Amino acid sequence: MKWNSEKTERILWILAVSLALALRLIRLGAAPLTDWEAGNALPIFDWLRSGVLPSGSQAGYTLFSGLMAYLFGVSNFAARFIPALVGSLLVLSPLLFRRQLGRWPALIAAFGLAIDPALVAISRQADGGIWAIAFTLFGLGFLLHRRPVWAGVALGLALLGGPALWIGWLSLGAALLINFRRLASDSRVETSGASAWQTQRNTVLLSAGITLAAAGTLFFFAPFGLSMALQSIPDFLHQWTQTGMLDLRSAAMALICYATFPLVLGIIQAVQGWTRKNAVDQFLSVWLILALMLWFACPGRQISFAGWIMLPLWALAARQAAGWLRKPIFDIRFTAATALVVFVLLFFIILNAVAILHPAGWSAQTEIQIIKIVVAVVLLGLSILLVGWGWNWDAAGEGVQWGFGAALLIILLSMSIHASGLSKRPEAELLRSGAYNADADLVQSTLRDLSTHKTGQFHQLQIAVVGIDSPALKWLLRDDANVQYSDSISSMESPDVIITNDQIQPGQVSTYRGQDFVWTRRPAWGQMDGVNWMQWLVFRETPDTNSKIILWARTDLFPGESAAETTP
Repeated sequence: MKWNSEKTERILWILAVSLALALRLIRLGAAPLTDWEAGNALPIFDWLRSGVLPSGSQAGYTLFSGLMAYLFGVSNFAARFIPALVGSLLVLSPLLFRRQLGRWPALIAAFGLAIDPALVAISRQADGGIWAIAFTLFGLGFLLHRRPVWAGVALGLALLGGPALWIGWLSLGAALLINFRRLASDSRVETSGASAWQTQRNTVLLSAGITLAAAGTLFFFAPFGLSMALQSIPDFLHQWTQTGMLDLRSAAMALICYATFPLVLGIIQAVQGWTRKNAVDQFLSVWLILALMLWFACPGRQISFAGWIMLPLWALAARQAAGWLRKPIFDIRFTAATALVVFVLLFFIILNAVAILHPAGWSAQTEIQIIKIVVAVVLLGLSILLVGWGWNWDAAGEGVQWGFGAALLIILLSMSIHASGLSKRPEAELLRSGAYNADADLVQSTLRDLSTHKTGQFHQLQIAVVGIDSPALKWLLRDDANVQYSDSISSMESPDVIITNDQIQPGQVSTYRGQDFVWTRRPAWGQMDGVNWMQWLVFRETPDTNSKIILWARTDLFPGESAAETTP
């Protein structure tokens, strides 16, 4: 595709980055942290507050989110900002692969990475997975450009990415080994890129080592970061012996539903690549297959693992999309008219299918909806045939591509918004790192109201948390100085507030008032049948499983009440 000017291209790249920033930063701190996110963020808070050295294997996330929290304060936004920023920078990585992908496909890939639902979801979570993905891709790009110093810097940073790094490097490394000879013989992949690794590997290793030592210790202020980076290896191996966030069926559904657009185009491009013996497409398809195999094979699969699948998938899809978007060979009016008809009829079919799937749609009108769908399908086929016979089959084919592509793109944008948690039911998403804490804001506002009424200030209550082991709850109460966590509480103790699960009732209940809150809400993915899945896909309606907590407030915290025993 020809460009009018380099300025137009720069504007489009800026637009891609801006779109990525918008999807990753809008209301970033609005949703409460899940238990998984809080488990990553709490060590940072404890480190800044009391100097307790963090543990775990999320070195890059911990160190740089700690720096962010130190400079701007601890908050949900600060806990998620570094992944969101790095995930936005990932959109620039296709710039380094324009020679291999093509100038236009690289730009399409950038927009794909910007709006991909999986990458958006990973970037909006307090986790280091996107760190490993982004810096690995930058490191590979700099290697191909014979920039060993920058390649070493990027790969050194990638080593701080946690367990998600190793599953990505395993699939990428295996794909490079399998396709090395094909890539070396392809004119678009400089052989010097491979030889540079041999002749300048010392520069790469030295640069990576210096970066790891500097960034992995936060410029020697936090030497524990190196041990965290090393801990990522046993943590990755441990994930092969435990159950992860998604079962096998949910993982498959997540891939099919969230990645429909790149999956369709990517498969077409992969088949064409092997037919035409294109080395780049063959490498990308092998990488995709290996990433998929590891995604499904690892029982401890995390949400961040899906990001490695999206990289080769979007590279393939972008190369196919570039062909779809080429200037029509014949009159563009016929192609555009066909595309419009295909697009309108497709959405007419979708809307009628939605009416049937809706729980209130099973009525006498169902037969009418089915007839409408059949008529629309017939009209769609006839429209394509008329354009093909009456004008040109190539124009008809291009119109079908444009129409289907536009429909898939709108669906992709919708899925991206859902995956970002900006929809009405953020809990009903497969790409979540844990159950949604539905009433977390209500719990926090209740505690603030009670504290303000008693002391005139926030976070001054004596709080006892009994029988609940929830990192998300600990994160919610992080600013309350007088919090005790225990498995039980004696009847002689009378803190201002007692928080329990719905199975525990404190012995001194007569002097307390209780209010239950929905603490976690999780879709019952394992109980869903085909109809449930279709209703989830369209309406985000699912059978849910809830767990509750009860907030017991001492009666003297309420106006006109005292702590004397009253009839419960």
